[in-house]
Amino acid sequence: MAAPALISSFAPLLRRPDAHAWRRLFELRTQSIRERIFFAVAAGLAAAALTRDVWALIWIVASWAAVAGERHIWDLSAKRLDAGRPAPLRLACACVFVVAGVFGALSLLLWGKLGLHGPVIGALFLSAILLASLISLRTAPALVAVSILPSIGYLALAPVANGDVTSLTQAAAVVASVGFLSLFAWSTWVRMYKADEAERAAQEAAQAAGLAAERAQAAKSAFLAGMSRDLRTPISMVLGAAAMLRRADLNAEHRTTVDAMLDAGDVLVTVLDDILAAASADPTDARISIAATSPAQIAQGVVRIWRPRAEDKWLELFLDIDPTADVVVETDAARLKQILFCLVSNAVRFTDAGGVRVRVSGTKQASGRMLLTFRVADTGPGFEPGKAEALLEGRTFGSGDNGGGSLTRCRALARALGGDVTVQTAPGEGATFTLTLDTVVSGADAQVDVGPAQAATRLRVLVVDDHPVSRRFAAEILSEMGALSTPANTGREALDLLESTPFDLVLLDINMPELSGYDVVRELRAGGHPAAGVPVIALTAAAGAEDRSRCADAGMEGFVAKPITAAELFGEICRVLEAVDLRRAA
Repeated sequence: MAAPALISSFAPLLRRPDAHAWRRLFELRTQSIRERIFFAVAAGLAAAALTRDVWALIWIVASWAAVAGERHIWDLSAKRLDAGRPAPLRLACACVFVVAGVFGALSLLLWGKLGLHGPVIGALFLSAILLASLISLRTAPALVAVSILPSIGYLALAPVANGDVTSLTQAAAVVASVGFLSLFAWSTWVRMYKADEAERAAQEAAQAAGLAAERAQAAKSAFLAGMSRDLRTPISMVLGAAAMLRRADLNAEHRTTVDAMLDAGDVLVTVLDDILAAASADPTDARISIAATSPAQIAQGVVRIWRPRAEDKWLELFLDIDPTADVVVETDAARLKQILFCLVSNAVRFTDAGGVRVRVSGTKQASGRMLLTFRVADTGPGFEPGKAEALLEGRTFGSGDNGGGSLTRCRALARALGGDVTVQTAPGEGATFTLTLDTVVSGADAQVDVGPAQAATRLRVLVVDDHPVSRRFAAEILSEMGALSTPANTGREALDLLESTPFDLVLLDINMPELSGYDVVRELRAGGHPAAGVPVIALTAAAGAEDRSRCADAGMEGFVAKPITAAELFGEICRVLEAVDLRRAA
């Protein structure tokens, strides 16, 4: 078994270095040029001082010339590799042999000129050169073998040339020393070579794992984006229908029901936005949009959603709004609604007797700031000491953890808004979750509905969507703005209408049969069409960043994600029209 193992250890010598090994070799050798030049100068000057022989100075010049020639060979080899041709192995071997021979030649001078200390110093000098060659040439087995030959040759010839070998015993000692040095060099190189191969294999495995992770991430992103898009379309239809129903002549009970539908839909859309964000980012990251918000209205909407569920469980659901909280502040309404929705949801779900009380209050701070406090107290089973805080920190999850994952999300969102979520609880005594937000009191009126504006008055808008409810909802919003709308069911119908009728703006769905929104815009912008310059705003359930970029690349000036709201649509119309006017004026 020993013989095959020994033979197999020589197998690497038969391997021709691949492109990776050659480039690693170039890197190692070129990085060591300064060190070798410094070594040559130091060793040459020391040898000149010790031996007082001019050949030491000549050796310095020869060493510099050898290193310069080697650098030229490596540059030539790198160019051949870049051109797709193999590196010149024979030329590289000759170069390495010459460099090793020149550097090792100083050992003969040291050996013969320094008396009794000469052989020791010379042998150490050759050993240093040999180790340096092993380290810097380890990726190319043939070059390693060639580079150690001069050192071994000098070690064998120096005793003979200086007359140190006078007996058979001394000759055997020289042979044994040469054999030992050769065996040491070989075993050292084998270990380094195997370590390099293992490192390379690990790097390749890491790269493969990285590529697999990227593919998995891409698949997850595509799935989440597709799921978000597929959910947005029906949700847009439901919310659009509910919004139109809200505008009808309803009694108080029916209006309350529709309001609950719209409030729940707002929370669902926010969750969809989080799903979409998770496709390309850390899902704990929160996208914050600060605007004038009424905390009292937010709390009323959330309680309105959960009151029917509480009544089904024979629970009392109270809402107390302190007059100090009846203000307008600057915060993210969607995130605030999402946090309260979660806290009230958990309280109702896990309370079987008694009730839930939601209290909203505010404390004025300096510089026009307001500290808002939302307390959600229930008469449920409560928590064991430390478990509620663990839930908020995300250290405990599972179906039996009373909404742990959602509570963790609540705290993350609250902190993103500049606040926090805390809890007071005891087993059998219920739990009180407290949301605090440090906000700025706004001078705006968050209760003013978007109405007609001069910018949209008498605006002629083409609404292109293959869903009749979406067309009708957009038309109603445009009507409130004072704009005139014309519906189109398909992309081809839209192009025909644009050719025969002047429009100021196009609201265009992206995913339609026959011609997609992208195809419509490309044909419209291709040139020669009478409405080639009409601005286009995308109305789409595909709400990712890449979808926005694709719409812009296709030639669309605006983007509104479904489900659409009057405020968002109106704001985007004003922005696009203003940008178009500025461009035309320029």
